[in-house]
Amino acid sequence: MASASARRPASSWKTSTCQPGRWPSGVFRPLGLSPSKLRQDRILDEARHTADPVHLIRVFGISATTAMKYVYAAHPERRSTLPR
Repeated sequence: MASASARRPASSWKTSTCQPGRWPSGVFRPLGLSPSKLRQDRILDEARHTADPVHLIRVFGISATTAMKYVYAAHPERRSTLPR
């Protein structure tokens, strides 16, 4: 373990250039992503793996209608069509 004298004082540590409360945008913007797009991608990926709207509702806190939209987007073959 390094001695106390070998450690840098906290005042010399570089701080983040992102403003408090805005760090996600500052992190993802150089990658061309927004936090909302990243969240949408995570929900869609989870829908591809589970195809369970109740799981999506519980994990991501989305509505049943939104969960079904993600399931249908991930698994278009599961969409039922009613005969006319």
